[in-house]
Amino acid sequence: MAGLVPAAFFTPEGSQLQKPVDLALGVVAPVHSHITMNMVLSDYCPPKLRGVARAGLLGVTGLALVGLFKLNVEGPGITGAVRQLWAPPAEALPEKPAQ
Repeated sequence: MAGLVPAAFFTPEGSQLQKPVDLALGVVAPVHSHITMNMVLSDYCPPKLRGVARAGLLGVTGLALVGLFKLNVEGPGITGAVRQLWAPPAEALPEKPAQ
């Protein structure tokens, strides 16, 4: 993560490095979050509920992996989506008169 986030930030839009960085971020970010949240569950979840909580966490991690993969393959990618957050708004379409 320490190298991928700056690489994603400084990679120019449309660069050949953008797709591999997006795909790597799409795997590394959910796995990093899964490992970290698993440690939180170990510390704060009662022992009887840990199995259920970890199964739920595994499901959420799987959904995040699939969602980010779809964003990277079919959409603008993670870096493209983040760049769109700061892009100026598109011009509003003129309204059609009511008939």
